[in-house]
Amino acid sequence: MAVTVLPVVAYNFTSFYDDYEIHNISNTTVDVAQCSVSAFVQPVLTQFLWSLIFGGLIIIAAGGNIIVIWIVLAHRRMRTVTNYFLLNLAFADALIAILNIPFNFSFLLNNIWYFGFVYCKIAKFTGTLMVTASIFTLSAIAVDRYIAIVHPMKPRMSKTKAKSIIFLVWVLSGVICFPNLVYAQLIYIPCFDGVRIVCILDFPDGIYNEYDFWYNISCMVITYFLPLAAMGVSYGIVGVKLWGSHAPGESSSRHKEQLKAKRKVVKMMVIVVLLFGICWIPVHIYFLLGRHHSYLYKYEHIQEIFLFLYWVAMSNSMYNPLIYCWMNDKFRKGFKKALRFLPGVHWKPEDSIDAPRPSTLSSCHSMKLSRNGSVMTTVEESLAENAF
Repeated sequence: MAVTVLPVVAYNFTSFYDDYEIHNISNTTVDVAQCSVSAFVQPVLTQFLWSLIFGGLIIIAAGGNIIVIWIVLAHRRMRTVTNYFLLNLAFADALIAILNIPFNFSFLLNNIWYFGFVYCKIAKFTGTLMVTASIFTLSAIAVDRYIAIVHPMKPRMSKTKAKSIIFLVWVLSGVICFPNLVYAQLIYIPCFDGVRIVCILDFPDGIYNEYDFWYNISCMVITYFLPLAAMGVSYGIVGVKLWGSHAPGESSSRHKEQLKAKRKVVKMMVIVVLLFGICWIPVHIYFLLGRHHSYLYKYEHIQEIFLFLYWVAMSNSMYNPLIYCWMNDKFRKGFKKALRFLPGVHWKPEDSIDAPRPSTLSSCHSMKLSRNGSVMTTVEESLAENAF
């Protein structure tokens, strides 16, 4: 007995595993006698090991980013423009760890969608939404750093403007990802031992056709290649400004302190951007290769390769808190306070982020200046902002 079955969508940015389904099911018919619900279920030991690997990712990503959110919101000195963007980045990463990774991992492990029609739409939409919001937030940080360092005489971005940009980031991300919400569907595949359910995108011209291909290509360009190229140029110019130029007055202790703080922030953000690019490039290479060389999906260990690629891409959500803790003293103090109950973590009240610190600046340097009617950032505020 043969039943007509639609192929499964190839690629959906964060849910790129569906290609495996296409090339293990005929694009036209499926022989029920040869189709099994448990065909892709991994051995128990393999499932256990993958569950440990993904479980560690989820715990670190969710826990670390929630702590970052708490550090920024709970400490007055951490409420800077740059940190508001980092808070938004942490929010997106925490949500993807909580709302997407567990469910998509289950789908990857068994190639069966257990979570219903409504959550199929939610998972497809939110997964792409969070990643898109993350790359746009990184772009906003790059713009802020560029203006602050390359054009220091221009007024700094205000917190109100930063919040407005964050709002626009989510609106734009929602518009780009809206097709995922509209076209996500469940497909039921009849097999001899039951019905296999998969969550896919079903565009107006069908599944895995031209609409799907060009939508994913557009997402790839708009939410990966263009932002990374723009950030590369931006941070390249910033790097030349910070490390390659020598202005009068560089020998002063105040200037050296500012320069050191700016360099630390830029180095940290460059590492964050590089990790994003490295984690997601295998997914894009996979999509481009698979689109033109479908025989790759028939490789014996393709399911393990999918699991690995998905882990690499999603692991990006857990790295940022570790980078902040490693490279920024204030975030490190915040993490110590949040994790002080753990063995080996030592924290004292005087280590608080908001604890008073001696100022090395004279009172005249704490005055705000006005140029052409715009309020300029004080030296003390500039140091605080550049050091996060």
